[in-house]
Amino acid sequence: IKYPGDYVQLNTLGNTDDGTFTASGAISNIAKDSYEYYDLVSSVKFNYSGTTGAIDISFESPIDISKYQGRSAIYWNANFPSWTNWTNMSLRLGHDLDNHYWTGTVTKDYLTNTPTDGQWNKFKIAWSDLTTVGTPSAAIVGSARIRVIYSSNPDDTDLRIENLFVSENIPLEF
Repeated sequence: IKYPGDYVQLNTLGNTDDGTFTASGAISNIAKDSYEYYDLVSSVKFNYSGTTGAIDISFESPIDISKYQGRSAIYWNANFPSWTNWTNMSLRLGHDLDNHYWTGTVTKDYLTNTPTDGQWNKFKIAWSDLTTVGTPSAAIVGSARIRVIYSSNPDDTDLRIENLFVSENIPLEF
């Protein structure tokens, strides 16, 4: 049994005013979507045409997640019209996404299931599964990059992401 523990919202991924969002590669047309969401009151939607795309998110201000370092997991939600030919999503988190960050990759949802087309799927990367690049500081996390990879071009519109957060994983002992 695990107690869900404390958590901190890194970015709602539901409001394009909640920091700065920059698309690259196969991703375009990033916008707020107040009609389709899961945990919060909106999501961020985008179009995808190609095989590799990324969204860089610069937070409004740096967040101190020091207490979570090494004993937590990072979660977010995604809803894609089609997961066919989807290969993986990777997450970079840090204060400098080119030189000082943690990174991890997911190929299944947080329950290790294949994501379901047209439905919200929750993803998780345990801190212990992250790779460290450079010397990131958990005291000043200010940005994230979500990279989406397909093996062939899905040419889809209205892909959505939402609710990037870090949560402690605390085992309960009886």
